[in-house]
Amino acid sequence: MVDLAVTIDRELTLEYPLVIFPGPLTRDCTAARRLLNLKIGALTIKTVKARAMDTPRPNMYRFSGGLINYDWSAPSIDTIVHDLPQLKEESNKPIFVSVLDMEPDKTAWMAGLLQDAGADLIEIPIPSAVDEKWVFNTIKAVLE
Repeated sequence: MVDLAVTIDRELTLEYPLVIFPGPLTRDCTAARRLLNLKIGALTIKTVKARAMDTPRPNMYRFSGGLINYDWSAPSIDTIVHDLPQLKEESNKPIFVSVLDMEPDKTAWMAGLLQDAGADLIEIPIPSAVDEKWVFNTIKAVLE
């Protein structure tokens, strides 16, 4: 059998070069648990917010030639910090967590909590409508 493992650094190796990124299948630790038996390298918990967010309704718009479906839901930091250690215990795969707040210090605070709870990697999704200064300030705050 071909070895598809990918080593990111000395401490993080993915058995397969496939990562499930944030979305409905990883909306929380309970949903993500269903993916643990797949041949994936890692999975990423959907973007965490300070407070849980529900998707406003209606969130779908049909137009000629397509459909827009926008999901704003997000799990709360408290829920993920509580549930992540159990998911890590059950998993033999790295668990990434996506985290974002428009205040860089709040993103950094949540990233620290997630790291302490066992996240193997923190993903910071960069919204398309932000300026470069926000991006650099957020990354700087997380790394401090």
